[in-house]
Amino acid sequence: MKLTIKNRIKPCYVCNYPITEEHHMAERKKFGNNKVTIRLCANCHDLFHLIKNKKDLQELGMIVVSFGGMTNRLIKIKELINESILIEEKIFNDAKTIRSNK
Repeated sequence: MKLTIKNRIKPCYVCNYPITEEHHMAERKKFGNNKVTIRLCANCHDLFHLIKNKKDLQELGMIVVSFGGMTNRLIKIKELINESILIEEKIFNDAKTIRSNK
């Protein structure tokens, strides 16, 4: 999609900030360019990836503490991460089924 003001002025799914970018719920690195997207502001987009890629509980705790606890924003992002994982599993399983039917 061409980056224009018109397609950037859409509210963030998490915090309703009015300027957003497309976030692919199924990682492009793993699944290629896909249309399973939501709108996130730059801050929520970065936060999504920071949290999803953190395996160290101490680092996750630092993020939560920096927000003053489990805010609605962090809760919504955690829900999106869970949804993203389910979407990726479905795409992977669908592809595996297609390969096994050939």
